[in-house]
Amino acid sequence: MKMENKELDQLTRRLMAGTAESPSSSLNMRIMALIRRQKKPDVAFVPNMPSLANYLGWFLAYIALAAGAFYYVYSNKLDMSTIWEELTPYLSLILTASLVIPLYIAGVWWDKRQNKKAGQQEEVTQ
Repeated sequence: MKMENKELDQLTRRLMAGTAESPSSSLNMRIMALIRRQKKPDVAFVPNMPSLANYLGWFLAYIALAAGAFYYVYSNKLDMSTIWEELTPYLSLILTASLVIPLYIAGVWWDKRQNKKAGQQEEVTQ
């Protein structure tokens, strides 16, 4: 004869009922009050800061790009009308990138701001 888990659980509880000592309700309330009053551990967030070598690399890449552009303009003796004519096919790409990048940065900033507000509201409600 096989017993179900529910029947086995009830039988075990009936057998153990007289042997276990249960704490008083005031002790339970004091323990719960202590648990609620405990301060949550502060976890320090240390962002991955770019190193000096990282900044130097980006600076050198920018300088190389600017020097290449100036050299191209100077060597071909370009004026604004020819520069405009050469950039016209790429104008849609340039405009799209100039809109997408700031919108992405604004979205990341907005998300961080909303998460920070939600965290502050959670602390207030607790």
